[in-house]
Amino acid sequence: MELIKHFRWHLKYDFCQLTLNKLLLVIVFSMGIGQISQFAQTPKKIIVGTIEAESENKISGNLEVLKGSDQGTIIPVTIINGAKPGPVLALIAGIHGTEYIPVLTLQRIAANLNPDEISGAIIMVHIANIPSYKKRTVYFNPVDNKNLNRVFPGNKEGTITERIADIITNEVIDQADYLIDFHGGEFNEELCNLIFYNYDCSDITVGKSSKFLADAFGLNYIVPESFDIVPDSINGTYCYLTAVRRGVPAITVEIGDRGNIDIKSIITMEHGIMNVLKALKMVKGNIDEQNPVVYLTDIHTIESHTDGIFYAVVDCGQTVSKSSLLGYATDYLGNRTENFYAPITGIIVGKFDTPAINKGEEIFWIAIPADSFK
Repeated sequence: MELIKHFRWHLKYDFCQLTLNKLLLVIVFSMGIGQISQFAQTPKKIIVGTIEAESENKISGNLEVLKGSDQGTIIPVTIINGAKPGPVLALIAGIHGTEYIPVLTLQRIAANLNPDEISGAIIMVHIANIPSYKKRTVYFNPVDNKNLNRVFPGNKEGTITERIADIITNEVIDQADYLIDFHGGEFNEELCNLIFYNYDCSDITVGKSSKFLADAFGLNYIVPESFDIVPDSINGTYCYLTAVRRGVPAITVEIGDRGNIDIKSIITMEHGIMNVLKALKMVKGNIDEQNPVVYLTDIHTIESHTDGIFYAVVDCGQTVSKSSLLGYATDYLGNRTENFYAPITGIIVGKFDTPAINKGEEIFWIAIPADSFK
């Protein structure tokens, strides 16, 4: 979920490349979530690494990340190639190892959707970061201690995390017409359900199409993010932002927290995916009745200035007033060392949920709500 932590990270460059093949996939909008015209035709065969799916087929297999300067790994993938032409939707889970709701949701989607129901194709990355998943590590790959959601588009000559990102970029993102990157709160995080999208890409169609996905998914809280786009060669970054740079409308969805497994969160994510498929005319049916949307137009973070033991006195989703007490820290002997106060009036959208804190960690995230966003 640590997209929140870098909400105000503004990258500097004025270029968002939209490749020729993506120009053929432009969405024509009417008002709001309206009619869309698909100019794309799904290829007869979808190929992801060595995994090949002819039309009207569902195929699963493993992308191999070859050994380099460190060990190799695998990336489990399912392709559902529909019976009719349409767009290619990429669904990515498991970028962080203890975010389990996306992993379990994609298991259900892969099992329940059949090719004869689909116009277009779905490429599912079940667990992007197998080393982190197996070792149950928070944020970082245990092999090279890198955060996969900070190194996209990756480097085929780099460490294992960079090679994973490189393969996902080239084999999945570059084949997609739309992308959803799924996350949730890790072991140490309590988090509200959120959707992030980039609204100020220099290609206006990509921004509008990304908002289309966010609106269709159907969560209460949507975070419009502002990023000036940088070239791939300068800095690594988020999976979904890399997609946007490459001309692919994309969103990040955060559902679930604290590493918990609850069926309500799985169903919420599953319904959101089906809403998007319906909105893109990839499956039949109408999207569910939408919840009232609250746009979170600014997120403020609160950092710890000491190591120690953390106590929160507020919950996620709670509205707090400026200067109100949110929590406090003690040293390891129980002596209070720091109080945490709200810098603004807003909604608590995320917080640490473990006693252990370290100096410099962001332990609260408070958002300013708005009923609309242009």
